[in-house]
Amino acid sequence: MKSVIVALLATVAMAAPAAELEVARQVTTKTVPACACINAAGDTTTGACIYGNGAIAVLDGKQYCYPHTARLEERTPSLYTPSECANGYPLFPLSSCKTVTVCVEADGWYRLC
Repeated sequence: MKSVIVALLATVAMAAPAAELEVARQVTTKTVPACACINAAGDTTTGACIYGNGAIAVLDGKQYCYPHTARLEERTPSLYTPSECANGYPLFPLSSCKTVTVCVEADGWYRLC
């Protein structure tokens, strides 16, 4: 009987940390802009994204840049204005922004949900 009680107590003791860990893994979601420079054919470029300005999301078969931290949320659309696109990517002089839902990790980083 003692061994059954010990086994039950051990199971309960191991389950409690697992439940706490599951709560710690829960993340919140939010909607953020995902932008790109585009050309007349609808092709996109996200060149500025690779310089630490975000991460790539594929939307409708095209690449868009979304911010990977809160500090980049306001910056992302400003990188992809028509004037920025025309100056930085003459073959992609237009801009397009869409929204994506990201999961906000405990460390503050965003990832696509």
